[in-house]
Amino acid sequence: MEARALGQQARSGAVTQQDVSLTVGAGELVAIIGASGSGKTTLLDTMCGLRPPVSGAVSLASRSIGYVPQDDIIHLALPLARTLRYAAALRGVPAGSVDAVLETLELTGRSLIPAPV
Repeated sequence: MEARALGQQARSGAVTQQDVSLTVGAGELVAIIGASGSGKTTLLDTMCGLRPPVSGAVSLASRSIGYVPQDDIIHLALPLARTLRYAAALRGVPAGSVDAVLETLELTGRSLIPAPV
C-alpha cells in the first residue's frame, strides 16, 4: 500500500492533512500513533478508502488488507475468538480468517478467554 501526497479537509474546508506519504510493504504490521486529534483516524480512513482524499492518491498492490478501527462494538462477555468471528461475520469476512489472524498474532491460546475490558 502506498499513499502519496495525501490531503484531507474538514467539512468547514479547513485543511486537516497535507502532503502525507507512507508506504506499507507486504506482510508489515503498522501502528499509527499520535496525540488525540492529530489525524490518525482520518489518515487510516483515507488510506482504506472510507474517505476519498482531497489530494494525492492511495494505491494498493492487493485488496488483502486489515484495519482495526479505534472504536468497535464488541461483546465483552464473549470469548475473544467468538467476539472476533461475530464482528467478522457482520462485515462478510469468513470465520476462517479470524482463526488465521489469531494464529498470526500468536493469540490462539487466548481465544477462549473473554475479550479484554
